[in-house]
Amino acid sequence: KDGKMSSTKEASSSGSSSIKAEVETQNLASSGSRRTQTYGDLAVVHEAAKLIGTASTPDIAINGILRLMSELLGLNRGRVLLPGGTPERLQIRYSYGLQSSESSRGQYGIDEGVSGNVMKSGMPAVVQNIDDEPQYLYRAVDRATLPRGIVAFIAVPITDGEKTIGVLAAHRLRERARAFDDDLTVLKILSTLVAQVIKINQLIDERTKELRLENKKLRGQLDTHMINHGILGESQVIR
Repeated sequence: KDGKMSSTKEASSSGSSSIKAEVETQNLASSGSRRTQTYGDLAVVHEAAKLIGTASTPDIAINGILRLMSELLGLNRGRVLLPGGTPERLQIRYSYGLQSSESSRGQYGIDEGVSGNVMKSGMPAVVQNIDDEPQYLYRAVDRATLPRGIVAFIAVPITDGEKTIGVLAAHRLRERARAFDDDLTVLKILSTLVAQVIKINQLIDERTKELRLENKKLRGQLDTHMINHGILGESQVIR
């Protein structure tokens, strides 16, 4: 009897140790996967930051960031929406994975659709199933073009200080091991980089306009001077 009890205890102890070892193995695997994901996210942010410093145009920089989102994070059909035409309208200005016709259709009122509401509120939006969201309008991309599975949509504001100047958004499949919070965090970081590109480009445009106005003014002053005093060789002093 004592032998049977001892054998039972040993089997129980052995089983418990086996389960514990399996749990520890799973935890290690999960931890390793988490570290790999973190390194991947950091790599995307690092490459995006490099693009800002090396790209010769805003198009190259922003489209490059959207490409990284798709190829390395699975955030597909990324787009940047900015006010266009009037301050009350948003339109897709940059995109990756969209046809030109799809980008052209991507126009929204400031409070229209998911992107419009993000622009108006300045708050991010996570739609875990676009088929269940009335505010998702399928305006840019038809549902038939998207995967058959459950498709999610994430949109974050692009801000300059306290002001929302645009929206960064993308699709993803909902049934993925990667958590939505992780995608949201990376998108928020990338939106700050996109904001820098937009801000720098605006400053360059403003400075270019100022230089053109100054150049025009100087040309006008020079023309006036030439009319009043004549060209070299014809002025009263030389005569």
